[in-house]
Amino acid sequence: ARTVHIQQLMSIVAEHMLDANKETKQGGLNAAGPGADFPSSPRTVSEMHLRTETIRQNISDAISILPKLLTGVDVNPRFFGCRAFEFTDEVAIFDLLDISLFHGWLYAPESEHAKFVGEMSYNQLVEKVVRWDVGEQKRRKVQEKLNEVLTLKASEDQKYAAPLGPAAGDDKVQVSLTLGLGEGAK
Repeated sequence: ARTVHIQQLMSIVAEHMLDANKETKQGGLNAAGPGADFPSSPRTVSEMHLRTETIRQNISDAISILPKLLTGVDVNPRFFGCRAFEFTDEVAIFDLLDISLFHGWLYAPESEHAKFVGEMSYNQLVEKVVRWDVGEQKRRKVQEKLNEVLTLKASEDQKYAAPLGPAAGDDKVQVSLTLGLGEGAK
């Protein structure tokens, strides 16, 4: 069995990326060779130069993260389509290698999940769930504090309330009557 070292594998993958993006490898604007039908307007030349530089930068970024392929890559699916992903440097590797990337995390468009999830990516959905959970925890803490305050207030109100009848343990009730006698009675 033949052994391939990581440096050899990364070199092969990098070479494949360059081959898959020949215009960059061959210098950009004249990649198709002499006599190619490129419009000569400055805008088109400028756009081609920008495209070439963008591809070069993407290849450079992808080559720098190739070692991550040994341990796994972080790709974040969007839930509305099997080929939809949040753009990351890791996803760029697949694009540059001309490898189609698919996922199976889908929902039925007519489901209630569709209304909630929309076009969010996995990371965006996780952030939304965390924000909801943190908000829910704060709401519960506020409700608990409010319940404590209301219980304490009710206890205080009861402590200072006037009694409605004899106090517990009082066996006697005093009643005093004052009779007013008219002027003629003495």
